[in-house]
Amino acid sequence: MGRGTPLARFIPALIGAVAAAAACAAPTPVQLLTADTVPAATPVPPATTGAPDTSDTSAPVDTAVPDNAADGEPWLPGDVDLTLEPPADITTVVTPATFDTTVITGGGRAPSPGDKLVAAAVVDIERWLNHTVTEVYGRAHRPLAGGVHAVHPDRRDPTPDCGGVATEHRDMLDYVALYCPADDFVAYDASDIGLLGSLNNERGAMATAVVIAHEYGHVVQERIGVLNRPLPTIVLEQHADCLAGAWMGWDDPARSLLPGRDAVLTALVALIEVRDPVGIDPYSPGGHGTAFDRIGAFTHGYAGGAEACVALVAEPLEVMPNTFGDLGDLARGGDAPYDCTGVTDPECRPAGQFLGDDLDEFWSLAIGSSVDLEVVTSAAPCADGTTVGVGVTVCPDPGEVRIDEAILRPVYTTRGDFTLGYLLGRAWVELTISATGADAECLVGAWVGDLTLGRGRNPLRESTVITSPGDLDEAVDVIMSTSVDGVHALERIASLRRGVLGGLDACNR
Repeated sequence: MGRGTPLARFIPALIGAVAAAAACAAPTPVQLLTADTVPAATPVPPATTGAPDTSDTSAPVDTAVPDNAADGEPWLPGDVDLTLEPPADITTVVTPATFDTTVITGGGRAPSPGDKLVAAAVVDIERWLNHTVTEVYGRAHRPLAGGVHAVHPDRRDPTPDCGGVATEHRDMLDYVALYCPADDFVAYDASDIGLLGSLNNERGAMATAVVIAHEYGHVVQERIGVLNRPLPTIVLEQHADCLAGAWMGWDDPARSLLPGRDAVLTALVALIEVRDPVGIDPYSPGGHGTAFDRIGAFTHGYAGGAEACVALVAEPLEVMPNTFGDLGDLARGGDAPYDCTGVTDPECRPAGQFLGDDLDEFWSLAIGSSVDLEVVTSAAPCADGTTVGVGVTVCPDPGEVRIDEAILRPVYTTRGDFTLGYLLGRAWVELTISATGADAECLVGAWVGDLTLGRGRNPLRESTVITSPGDLDEAVDVIMSTSVDGVHALERIASLRRGVLGGLDACNR
């Protein structure tokens, strides 16, 4: 979060998600990388980021934008329902069946319940693709010739080479998972010491299932001829994330794996874990995209099915800026000081103060009447008060927002300054608009979009507050860690995103 002039605002590029090229020397596998493997940001990045030319002289393969696409607008299929309906069931169910887990694990260890779930997911994904590739893309689906392989130190059977280059476990610790088009197989890290092992221990084996579904998205790209086109990596990754979401949301009671609400949350956590570090241009080699954008692509597929993913190769969803616009913000890592203790800048103002003033201005102009709320440091309860999360309480009378610093400040320090920004945004919406649930998220998003994109910005706005790279992901982190009105995090993030991209008008539709 920073302060600057309109010229310092960032220009959004087109969306992407995870991935870069692996170290195989032969035809390159498409892989999932951890944040630690992404190239470091350039010390002095450009002020704006433009999307590269993705034009292609080869014949299009089932990825052309349909006739109902509006000029200059991301395409949404007219016959696709994008209404979000998270599963009613809490838990994920593996249907009673026998799955050959040895095929996946390669022997060397006894099959675990997690292995069974992953095996069921592979069967389910293949069955889904038999329908999807034919019905949606007009191509016959071919099962993986090389299969799916869990790579771990105890594996007895050798993992297939990728184009003649060995697939080693030490490499998989960096890659997390990959699809090798040269030998048509998927491999993933199945040890306890990597990112997937950590996610599986915390969230269960659905983390691996979601990652494998993403890799199967690249399998689809190979089947329809997209992988051999000169496209930026992030375009392929966004499409694969969308397809992973489409598989997760597939409505078929005969599935071998029925994802519950827990599975959807696990998918979101996995996407957050492989987001880009701040400062990475999403169109740079190895760029992943932010968690905000990757979840957006996943949600697009979850809500609209594979049909909604068709046009994303030609018309990607929009991506948020992730490079720094000024050196001061870069030096601070995108985080404003909580207060001005020890800060020599005479213009320094505590974060709660300048954010509160900006929210007052935004909502005063939006609703046409004066808004003047006060941020107060206090742990004392108030009559009819409601907690919006992490030590921030809304007090309708006397119209103030109370911050319990003992709770909030450590979170601000460890998770970033826009944890406070998001929570204050929620507080202002509840006090000025009386909105709750997903509706409130959209309105918060409209304010965040004003700070991030500045589209249709009211010319009477005087505040110079802008967001920094990583701020929207910090808002996503807070949503994932708080419960509001029983609304699923997937719906809340989708509503936030709708407001960010579409402004207040999108929230009124």
